[in-house]
Amino acid sequence: MQKPLPKLNLKIQKKEDLLAGTTASAGVGCYLYYSANQHYNKNKTTTTDADHLHNKIVIQDKFWPATFVVNGLCGVMTILNASKQSKARKKMEFSALPVEGWGMVMMKWKLY
Repeated sequence: MQKPLPKLNLKIQKKEDLLAGTTASAGVGCYLYYSANQHYNKNKTTTTDADHLHNKIVIQDKFWPATFVVNGLCGVMTILNASKQSKARKKMEFSALPVEGWGMVMMKWKLY
């Protein structure tokens, strides 16, 4: 397998980082949403921890929508970087030339 060019390699790394951010923010958002709902259900029946649970619910209800905003931004950036990467790969053309006793690899870059 051929190694990608340094500039293309940076795009691959950026895409992978953004994909990890998308996944992580989705996981955190789902956890906060689920946790807030569980605390809300628990808050209906409790008498001693009502204030503490209410504060948790308020905080979690503020943060879970923000994590999905981050998720959306990371997702859009992942798609944009993936499209840039595929456009760059379409411009490259590799060919191997066997020569007596050795070989040569050529890379052509389409400018149009």
